[in-house]
Amino acid sequence: MARFSFAHRIIIWHKASSTQKTHANLNYMNLGPLVFNFSSNITSDQIPWLILTLLLLALLLAIFVFTLWMLVDLIRRPFPSSTQKIAWFLIIISFSLIGPSLYYFLVVKPKRSAYTLNQ
Repeated sequence: MARFSFAHRIIIWHKASSTQKTHANLNYMNLGPLVFNFSSNITSDQIPWLILTLLLLALLLAIFVFTLWMLVDLIRRPFPSSTQKIAWFLIIISFSLIGPSLYYFLVVKPKRSAYTLNQ
């Protein structure tokens, strides 16, 4: 079996027509509106868009990790009532960046500073 690069390994099959499925084409991938052509080289006018795309993906990953971190803290932290925990859960889930930030600055950070002052 031939060895392929990482980009070629992620290729899944694409539809040649609506009725006929074909095997994986090693130079082309069609995922609906996203079309990737792995055989072409990147030109200099595509580099800013590539950098912008990578930065946007990194930002989205950071927001996702921060949201998960706040949800784990919410699950582990004891609250006086379950209503507060449910309310914070809904706030964190409903507002992607604002909710976890509010939870961090209103719940997590004050408790951490109080903890460090007591030591």
